[in-house]
Amino acid sequence: MTTDTTQRLLQPHPDLPMTLTEVGDGRPVLVLHGGGGPATATGIVDHFTANPRVFAPPHPGREGTPRPDWFSGVDDLAITYLDLLEDHDLRDVLVLGSSFGGWVASEMAVRDRGHRISHLVLLDAIGPEIPGHEVRMPGSGGPGHHPGDHTGQDAERPSPQRVGPPRSAVEAMPA
Repeated sequence: MTTDTTQRLLQPHPDLPMTLTEVGDGRPVLVLHGGGGPATATGIVDHFTANPRVFAPPHPGREGTPRPDWFSGVDDLAITYLDLLEDHDLRDVLVLGSSFGGWVASEMAVRDRGHRISHLVLLDAIGPEIPGHEVRMPGSGGPGHHPGDHTGQDAERPSPQRVGPPRSAVEAMPA
């Protein structure tokens, strides 16, 4: 990354510690990664580090982080990230969600009563849940996989050949 990166441990709920990566000091940008994990959003975070203040949390249950039993849905993620925006008094936030993160970002936009989100960017977003229609991750290998089923067992998941959106899509985004 091109500027100083800070990692902080947050505790939005007593049994929900979260690591937050923060880069830059300009306009706030919240980057929500897809089902492949935070590495899939590295190119996006790097793209925005020249000026904005970028927040890039791993979803609970990813990268060895705990995920309490009660924390089981996209709505839990959306509410937790909205609380993060409020707790840090962030306004005029651009929320960018890739793949599964796009579903979370969409849910955040619907629930944003504090009007903190000013822009929403979705890259290859999946979701929402619609009765009678199964949500599957691209390349998930078939039925039964649900994007909210994160076990925190990243070591068992094979490394993707290419992570994140195509370079041309990232370069086309205004910084």
